[in-house]
Amino acid sequence: MPELSAVYIYWYISIGLLVGYISRFIFGRRGLRTIPSILTGALGSVTCGLISQWFNLGDNLIMGLIGAIGFLFICNIFLSHPESGVAEIESR
Repeated sequence: MPELSAVYIYWYISIGLLVGYISRFIFGRRGLRTIPSILTGALGSVTCGLISQWFNLGDNLIMGLIGAIGFLFICNIFLSHPESGVAEIESR
């Protein structure tokens, strides 16, 4: 098992913040808002990065990236908000 250092934690958080910020623009108004999206990306990256580091599953930073994308995808799918224009048309 590689040694856990603050540098890895820094990179996990940085990758998660970046992926969360980018996902906000991909999902637009239907997904999570900006701050929850950024925090969810950081949480997913740190969680999956640490798990991959503890179990020696491969490149830790790539696994952190995959974890951030996976967490954000799941949260944006299950917590998505319909666009206001679509909801108004369907209610008629």
